[in-house]
Amino acid sequence: MTRPLCIAVLPVLFIGAVTNAWPQRDISQLDMQSASQTVTASGFETKLLLGLKHNNGWGILAGGRFARFVTEAFFIGGGGFGGTLVDRPVQSGGFGYGGFIGGWEATPLAPLSFDAMALIGGGGGTPAPGDQASGFVVEPSININWALTKGLRLGLTGGYLFLIGSPSLSGYTLGLKLEFKAFSLSWPES
Repeated sequence: MTRPLCIAVLPVLFIGAVTNAWPQRDISQLDMQSASQTVTASGFETKLLLGLKHNNGWGILAGGRFARFVTEAFFIGGGGFGGTLVDRPVQSGGFGYGGFIGGWEATPLAPLSFDAMALIGGGGGTPAPGDQASGFVVEPSININWALTKGLRLGLTGGYLFLIGSPSLSGYTLGLKLEFKAFSLSWPES
């Protein structure tokens, strides 16, 4: 009975020793001028895809994104969304897209912030007859964010999704997002 218990506990002790191998540092000794600082934002968003041409219904999409702030205002990252197309006369369908994100954020009135961004990538779905099923995607958007607490934001998003060559899969987007914004410091390399 004790042998299986020892075998089960041994990996936990080994992992604990490895994770504790990092040098212990006192945060009060951190030189703020040489520390590496990063701000990231990640979150979940649900959105509606409206105004699809050729009687192609409308979409309900969900997804997420991750962005790293390069300066106080400019950020880059990536994101992706997928979901279903509903209210179509012929068949049900789906749609998904993702790509690179770049944007700019302004905070003129705390706790409100505004950002403008663009997603550039690829996507595809179930088009109306005669349209392309997949292709290059560009989605510019404007977002309004409200800080609920430090690091947690709720936002409204609005934009237009272009799927080049497919007007039946291009339309206005309106969404609601929950976003986590984090600040971190890293010790300089010795």
